[in-house]
Amino acid sequence: MGGDAGDRFGAVGRQDQPQRIFELLGKKGEVPGERLALRDAFVEALDAYRREAWDKVRAGFEKLPS
Repeated sequence: MGGDAGDRFGAVGRQDQPQRIFELLGKKGEVPGERLALRDAFVEALDAYRREAWDKVRAGFEKLPS
């Protein structure tokens, strides 16, 4: 399965450790290239957010469709 970078959230009964959440995009090898390109752009913008690179965050998320 293909998926995105995921993020961390508290889960009921597991509040001591954040749990990673993933979005499944489809079966490996069957996900359209456009969808993978959007995933990659989102991952880059999310990485910039985590590094607090605010100019790159804004530019990255503005490239994505709303």
